[in-house]
Amino acid sequence: MDNLKKSFIEVAGKTAFLLYAQDIRHAAPSIQILGEDIVLTIFDWGGSLSTAPFSIHEDPEFFLRLLVSLSTSPLHKIGFDESVIWDEKLKKKRMLVTWTGGGKTENEIILEQVIFIADSLLGHGTTVWGGLMCVTWPTWE
Repeated sequence: MDNLKKSFIEVAGKTAFLLYAQDIRHAAPSIQILGEDIVLTIFDWGGSLSTAPFSIHEDPEFFLRLLVSLSTSPLHKIGFDESVIWDEKLKKKRMLVTWTGGGKTENEIILEQVIFIADSLLGHGTTVWGGLMCVTWPTWE
């Protein structure tokens, strides 16, 4: 149990740094391997959720499925925000925002810089970008 607690504290610290450094990430799964036991923990800005430790040797197929699933999952399934898109041509991030009222208007925002990003696991996970808005034509429904 002591190793589990120490491992959790270490993983939480590294995850806090990961969420701070990757501005389009809102959650991060992690696996703690402690001898023959494994614990899956999912961190987001509100905290964490962990499984009970289970033995790799008792169910090696489950362990393999877990590793393959995490390795091959789409980015939105492992905590990335799909509304922020890397634009290869501009070499910048962009986001599509839809405003409603009277008609639907889609705006593309080119994200120029990160102004602020929260550095705590227990918070709102705020990321503030500075950017330029490029207005497209409204679509009426």
